[in-house]
Amino acid sequence: MRNLLLVAGGFLCIAAGLVFLPLPTPIGLPLLVTGSALLVAGSAMARRLLKRFRSSNERAHSWLATGERYLPLFLRLPLRLTHPDRTDV
Repeated sequence: MRNLLLVAGGFLCIAAGLVFLPLPTPIGLPLLVTGSALLVAGSAMARRLLKRFRSSNERAHSWLATGERYLPLFLRLPLRLTHPDRTDV
């Protein structure tokens, strides 16, 4: 049940982030980072996909690395698992 709620919340945050991304206020990127963290916390497949995406896209990796510094610890730790240099995932 917990994983289902994390994944659903992650999808909602990502959808809202995509809607707010083109607006002049910088709220889209934090929502995308938060949604990614929620998805990674709730799904091993999302964790593998995000790690592969971060290793192939340096710009997205730098955005996520910048954003994860400002997240609370319970959202920061799952994103750190997707860092391309980590080998334990």
